[in-house]
Amino acid sequence: MSSMESNFWQNLDQHLSNFQSQDKNVRRNGLKNLLTELNKVMPKEVMTTKEKIQKDATNDDSDDDDDSASGDSSSTSPVLSAEIMSTLMPALFLRLSDPVEACRELTYNILTSIISGTRIVSSLTPFLPHLIPILLDRLGGTELVESSEEVRLIAVNFMITLLDRVGVGLSPFIDDWIYILAVTLTDPFHEVRKSSCTLISKSASLLRHVFHYNSERLNKPLVICLTHQQSKVRVAAVRCIGDVLLYGNHKVITDFILPLTLRLFDSQPNVRLAVVDVVGTWMLDYVDRYSYFHNLLPILMTGLCDESPPVQESASKFWEHIGEKYLEENLEEYKDQVDFPSQMPAHYPDDVKRPNFGCRLLTQRQVGKILPGVTNDITDWVETTRQKCAQLLFHLILNCEEAITMHSEPVLQCIFKSCMDPNPVVSKYVLRSASLLAYFAPFPVTWSILSNRLSNNPAESGLAPTSAIISATERSILKEHIVEVASLLSQSDICHTLKTSRQYWLLQICAGLTREESFLDNEERLSGAENIFRILLSVLAMTEDGDVKARAIVGLNDLKRACHYENLDDLFVSFSHGVLQDIKISSDSLWGRVTPENLIFSAILTYGGSSVQKYLTIVLDILKNQLDPKKDTEVRLNLFTLLANVLQNYAQISDEEECHQGSFETFVTTIVQDILTPNLVWRAGKSASALRAAATSCLLTILEEKLLSVETFVGLAPAITTGCLSLLEEGYELNRLLAAQCLGRMGEACQGRWGIDLVQKIYPELLKRLDDEKDDVRVSAGLAMSRIFSTLPDPLSKTHIDFASSALLLHLDDDDENVAAAVAEAIKSLGLLSPPFLIEKCNEFKEKHKSPQNCEDLIEYFQSLECKGV
Repeated sequence: MSSMESNFWQNLDQHLSNFQSQDKNVRRNGLKNLLTELNKVMPKEVMTTKEKIQKDATNDDSDDDDDSASGDSSSTSPVLSAEIMSTLMPALFLRLSDPVEACRELTYNILTSIISGTRIVSSLTPFLPHLIPILLDRLGGTELVESSEEVRLIAVNFMITLLDRVGVGLSPFIDDWIYILAVTLTDPFHEVRKSSCTLISKSASLLRHVFHYNSERLNKPLVICLTHQQSKVRVAAVRCIGDVLLYGNHKVITDFILPLTLRLFDSQPNVRLAVVDVVGTWMLDYVDRYSYFHNLLPILMTGLCDESPPVQESASKFWEHIGEKYLEENLEEYKDQVDFPSQMPAHYPDDVKRPNFGCRLLTQRQVGKILPGVTNDITDWVETTRQKCAQLLFHLILNCEEAITMHSEPVLQCIFKSCMDPNPVVSKYVLRSASLLAYFAPFPVTWSILSNRLSNNPAESGLAPTSAIISATERSILKEHIVEVASLLSQSDICHTLKTSRQYWLLQICAGLTREESFLDNEERLSGAENIFRILLSVLAMTEDGDVKARAIVGLNDLKRACHYENLDDLFVSFSHGVLQDIKISSDSLWGRVTPENLIFSAILTYGGSSVQKYLTIVLDILKNQLDPKKDTEVRLNLFTLLANVLQNYAQISDEEECHQGSFETFVTTIVQDILTPNLVWRAGKSASALRAAATSCLLTILEEKLLSVETFVGLAPAITTGCLSLLEEGYELNRLLAAQCLGRMGEACQGRWGIDLVQKIYPELLKRLDDEKDDVRVSAGLAMSRIFSTLPDPLSKTHIDFASSALLLHLDDDDENVAAAVAEAIKSLGLLSPPFLIEKCNEFKEKHKSPQNCEDLIEYFQSLECKGV
């Protein structure tokens, strides 16, 4: 016996005596002294203190420790001799139940040091039947026997060291071992849970030949750990589950699929990374992986779109290796396809990398089992679930390629349900999925589903995928279906909508149809252009959103370019006829403010330009129907406003004769006779008053711009005069103002060829307006009489001149300078009939005025006329 062993043996009795003491301090000091002696005789490199155990609990360095221990047998053999251990170990085992926490902690440290430093591992085996029951009692009971969480952590770390040293020697105790682990997995102390996960992973690997017998006991505690509040515990649990499934019972994988899937929604990227790593490893190495590919593949694919780059990178690498291994294992089945690979599709999305052949084959085999779940969960009430499903759908289509054609119906139904999701990430990926579908599935197949959807439910959920598919469809293929697509979308049930979102998607579809396209190849495709025009015009007419309106105009310009027209006027001239014909058919019915036909007709009047002139007859019929006094007031008011703009546009035509010829002459004449004059008749209500103002405004435009020939104006004069005279008595100021202006312009338009009886009927009423409460009306009345008196068909009698001049001179002294000036102009025009008489009248009234200056100016003016011989 060496001197070192002799000294240790001599002190052993004292240590054992101290262990039995009733004094806790004696027991604690005895354990400390024993640990100190062990520190002196144990090799430094194999000594494991409490701190080192906690730090290196997850590192599998036991083999190096073995080498170190065996490399210095002279120093280890005295301490680890069988005789000493047979005496010391039972005493130490009793101290594991010591009532003092410090004693229990020191005991675990001593045992760890002894086990780590034992050169002959088999010498530890005889003590396991005594040690394992104690550990089971302290750590594996239904109640918490070991009250100290620090001691429980040291105990679990001690078990890690024991497993590293003994290994398969623990096989007979696998049931108790797993029972202990099932309890420590649910320990309140999170560090104990983490170390337990490490211990389970090591147990699954080192005891794999017996671990699977009872590994199911760990399933429930591991699932509980997956929801622990600390992310490090969740990460440890995920990786532990990976090892349990690889080495344990292979039939319980379904117990973990759902819990692991839920961890994809974890807020910590490390947890999601662990899930991807574990599932990727299973898909590479799991024994029965082929039976569970449809469960595992969605989890891994979801990682491909994770917001964390490390998670994406890991999922991408695993997916590539899985595809390569799948192809390698099934090489005989796909030998021809491997030997003669298909070429990269010419029409392939630019923003994605094409998966390898094995990935595509594997996905094609499993997609039918995965899609029902995606379709169900993509409308889940949990936002993150919908988001992950949308991302999964995108990658399923990307990996399936042309094989997705047979699943087009469920895929599109899934897209219909979720493309308008309020979460922008969901809608983005769903619409990207629709675009991918256009690359791989034939357009006739997808269009048959889309058209059925749009016919039954023309909502955004059908329009948005249609837009995405049309935009991604190859141009040469889409060209053959433009007529069919445009024909369906131009139906009133689809394109006549007031919803801004639907209008937006209709514009997107039209942009996809007109992009880089020419519609002049044949007549059939030109009809497709007409239907696109109908869609764009409907959106332009019915939107109240400025951005959508601007987009609609851009769409019309794109269509103009595709049809090789020089300007929008040409486009409207080519395609407005059919639209106007349809509007004419419905114009007999009662329109409201938002009636589609009303809005579209208004848009044609606003933007149509030359098309209105070309189709005057149809436009006139529509106006006659809708401007009938019995029709909706708001509609009539709007149409009168637009009619005034149309008339104003024609007034700008440089060649006036062009206005007075043919259909335009008939158009304006009918407007005056059948539309304007009937609407001048007085009716009660503010709305009716506003309508009369709008009609009078149109009439004033016609008179001011002389849009009719003189002969026509003369013929219409009686009717116009009657309507305007009635307005002079109206309470609404604007109507009195416009009526006075119209009567004045009537004289100019008729160029003195209207009857003197009309003049004698008009001017007395205008004289009355000089007493109007509004100065603007009085000014208009004075100017109107000036125009009338300057264009008389025949001279007025002296009686009329006397009457008119007396009334005018009375108002010449008005306080309002503008009124006085207008009256002076009327007197000047009247004075042309008899200057001497007017000089006499001015002298008569001069003395009655506050200021004689106005009369003196008129006298001077008339005297100059006499000198000129007028």
